[in-house]
Amino acid sequence: MIPSGRYIQTVILFDRSVDLITPFCSQMCYEGLLDEYFNIEGGRMKIPKNGNTDNASKQYEHISLSTRDDMVIEGIRAMHFTKVFQEIKAYLARQNVLQNDVRDKMQDASISDLKQLVHTDVKGHINAKKQITRHLDLCTDIYEKKKASDFKIQLEMETDILHLHNFEDIVSYIHTMICRCEPNKYRPLQLLCLLSTANNGLTREYYELLCRSYLQAYGYENIPLLYKLEKLNLFHAKRSCDVPIAINTNTPAGFRGDAILKMGKQVAQNLTEKTQTQKTFFHYIAKRLNLTPDLNQQARTTPGPDMADVFGSVYVPLSCRLIEEALLNPAKLSTLQHELLQRGYPGADDLYSHRSSGVSTRAQFHEVQQAILVVFIGGCTQSEINALRMLAMSKCNIKWQFYFAPTNIWTHTRLLKEIEASQ
Repeated sequence: MIPSGRYIQTVILFDRSVDLITPFCSQMCYEGLLDEYFNIEGGRMKIPKNGNTDNASKQYEHISLSTRDDMVIEGIRAMHFTKVFQEIKAYLARQNVLQNDVRDKMQDASISDLKQLVHTDVKGHINAKKQITRHLDLCTDIYEKKKASDFKIQLEMETDILHLHNFEDIVSYIHTMICRCEPNKYRPLQLLCLLSTANNGLTREYYELLCRSYLQAYGYENIPLLYKLEKLNLFHAKRSCDVPIAINTNTPAGFRGDAILKMGKQVAQNLTEKTQTQKTFFHYIAKRLNLTPDLNQQARTTPGPDMADVFGSVYVPLSCRLIEEALLNPAKLSTLQHELLQRGYPGADDLYSHRSSGVSTRAQFHEVQQAILVVFIGGCTQSEINALRMLAMSKCNIKWQFYFAPTNIWTHTRLLKEIEASQ
């Protein structure tokens, strides 16, 4: 049972290993950036107090991001960062109008009315102005930090990775970043993991070049970190097991195992350029589920919330799209899983499974608000949480209320540090 007294109708268990792409995409929604720079813990974050420039004696204040304590955050938490300034300005303009109304009320008010106004309206306006000012300061701080790095170029590189464009330029950019000894050693690792995961690994030549350059730039004490990333299939060289092997269902059952074994050996021995460039698991499923909208698709004719907005309309989180399909069209997801198995993509058998209690009907599903608990096994990002919030807002004819139970909340830096510290 949830706090409102209603029961959870649907529980979704999502394994992080199904989507290793999204955690390594740079977050662009406001709450995701707050988490990246100020580390949100339990709905609260710690920010430096104004006027404290001395790091040794820096003082902090703890800020709650609960909608009960912050009336501004609800409207901007899932918003793309470039739109937050305009939304805060509009909110400030509305507060100024309300403040003028309060001033008019105070002119002819009695003493008891003044007490009531001070206790309710005036106090509310003061708190609202304080929250608006705080968010403006946070936006300015984030903007200055992003401007200090070549963040715009990095976003372009990430977009090319997700859309399978300009592979050579991406490798060159990452290699240059490493050779210049980027101060934050996790930034090139983020791109390396994203590139490797999206392509089912890198060619042996590129993998060894980038590993060697990284160790020379950041020290050979990072060998265990690279080893762990390889074992987790986050940054590794292409292997024969990563190449999809289509299964011929017409082969007699007695000979199918021998046929697969023979085909596997042949692929391992003759890994040609064609097998190197064929569609990876991510690029196949991205096309089938429209995870990377084309430029002409980004201009939507019907304005409204969309899951792709959290990544600037260039990427829909794979995890969120799978959850959407599981709720709306489980038959389509089962068909997709069958296609992936037929094409021989590794890990396709773990993509989707469904169990029903048989209690709720399709009609009830649309008429009553559904409480959906999403359990992210292996953690999730703030962007994924906000993408699902956008999904709930975008479905006018379906009433969804999402509740989240992640085992951890990740940013790409926090995830890499956790992997590095693990035994």
